Amino acid sequence: IIISSILGEFPHRSQAVRRVFVSQFCFSDNLTEQICTTHNLYSHRGVQDTPLSSESDTVFPSSSYDQFKMTVEENDDGTLWPIIQP
Repeated sequence: IIISSILGEFPHRSQAVRRVFVSQFCFSDNLTEQICTTHNLYSHRGVQDTPLSSESDTVFPSSSYDQFKMTVEENDDGTLWPIIQP
């Protein structure tokens, strides 16, 4: 909040508003398990301990988490590409 004190202006309040969008998404248990067990940067950790299907995740709801699930497809080089759905 800024109080104006410029000569010739009636004192008034200006407010700077900053909009921020925060979002989280998840991947299917199958994809997560595949990454956690086969990718060389993650395989030493083993299978994740909070898959969505266990209903023990503390970020996503225990049901209806499909609305937060990111769908991906694999490219020829093995990288993943998100599929954006309206």
